Amino acid sequence: MHLYYTVFQASETKPNVHGELASTSTDMNITIGDVNDNKPEFFDCMAGSCVLATSFSGNINENAPSGEFVKGMDIKVEDVDAVVAIDKGNENLRSTATVTIQINDINDNYPTFKKETYNLKDINDNKPVFRSAFYAFYVKESIMGGFVGLVFADDADQTTPNNRISFRITDGSLGNFIVTTSAEERGSGYIGNISVDPDVELDYEKGKKSYSLTIEATDMGQRRDFALAEVIVLDVNDERPVLSGDFTLHVPENTTNLGEVGKIEAEDPDSNSSLIYELLSTQCQCNGTLGPCAEDWFTVASTGAIIVNKEFVIDYEKCDKVVLETQVVDVFTEKGDNHSLPGK
Repeated sequence: MHLYYTVFQASETKPNVHGELASTSTDMNITIGDVNDNKPEFFDCMAGSCVLATSFSGNINENAPSGEFVKGMDIKVEDVDAVVAIDKGNENLRSTATVTIQINDINDNYPTFKKETYNLKDINDNKPVFRSAFYAFYVKESIMGGFVGLVFADDADQTTPNNRISFRITDGSLGNFIVTTSAEERGSGYIGNISVDPDVELDYEKGKKSYSLTIEATDMGQRRDFALAEVIVLDVNDERPVLSGDFTLHVPENTTNLGEVGKIEAEDPDSNSSLIYELLSTQCQCNGTLGPCAEDWFTVASTGAIIVNKEFVIDYEKCDKVVLETQVVDVFTEKGDNHSLPGK
């Protein structure tokens, strides 16, 4: 609103009856009212002077008390129509500005722990691993289904079936060995039990004396590892000794103290045999007839030596032929017959 002052004077243009030019004056006050035809404007007044602005920013610490000044922010609103921000005219005119207030975090809280529970799912991403890459075992021949040895493997996966292992022989068995799988009673590993096939009887003398088995450990995801098992076949004294064959000796009559006049020979396929010789029977051919001898002209030592018995004198006229039936015995025999078939 503006107020103006003026003086109005009225004068006649012709003299009056008194011959004067009459005039008069009066004071006039003029008030000009504001019309709402301007919108408010924002000014930034932080630099000591105010400049027109449409956006503002400032910062203040958290937990600040009510009424605390926002740093970096001094906003002034003007309206040439003397209306602040939103005027009150019949048609409200307004202006807008963007005000950004950044609240600063201050270190006024203690850290706290929050309990979280996570369920992790195990995936099959580990392969079985043998505890040893090489195993050496010994097994006796002739034992069908005999125990050979154990192999061990582990899988680092933590759940079943991801860590389950099975074993198989992939090479070297020649149909003579099998392997079965079982879980360890303590621990997470698995055991491969190698044995001779129940339908197979290893033969040290006629078969292989050692086998190189390739053992495979496989998990449910078909991840695998390999180990070598060397199986040594041990000789079991299970072969009967064999006499070399019948043979003939020529001994002069009327002699004594001749001692050893011959030796019986035998063989045993076993590597750990111990042979002794036995005389089973003696027959004499006298006057063309073969029958029991009246005198024991010969004896057989356990070493197989044939010895003239010094207690008697050999007499050709009485008997011209003596037949000795003998056998050899293996005292170390573990299985089967321990003696040879009779020989003469």
